[in-house]
Amino acid sequence: CRPVENNNIHRETGEVERIEEVKLAGLAFTTSLEFPGDTLLRDVPDMLDDTLFRLIRAVTIRCFVPSYMSGETTGQEAYQTFMALPRGREKARHESESGDVAAPIISQLNQMGFVYIRDAMPRTNIISLLESLALPKPDGFVLCCNDILTF
Repeated sequence: CRPVENNNIHRETGEVERIEEVKLAGLAFTTSLEFPGDTLLRDVPDMLDDTLFRLIRAVTIRCFVPSYMSGETTGQEAYQTFMALPRGREKARHESESGDVAAPIISQLNQMGFVYIRDAMPRTNIISLLESLALPKPDGFVLCCNDILTF
């Protein structure tokens, strides 16, 4: 790949093409203040080519309040607590419980024929799909997904 100069930033040609592809898919390149980008890149590293499983798990872990936290805890507070936890039983329990919430959502999306993020694009379609699911979802689930997709 040859370097391309764009806004005084040198990028590889492949990266510029990827940015255009993501824009066409309905994703914005504004940084979400709620969700640090480096964590999202670990959670959903292949972006549009990644699975909905990884996206839904990333969303659920960010808005789910596990049973061991008080009912007054918000999803964002639970996520901040989760991120601050050292590796161990409590962190694994949080991941497990959020996975249990994500599983039926992922299963229903897969049954509808959606496996990869790209399959359900553009972003507005994913949001509509999630809103239409007749499954229990954590508070703020759809908004959290929108925030993640607006990276």
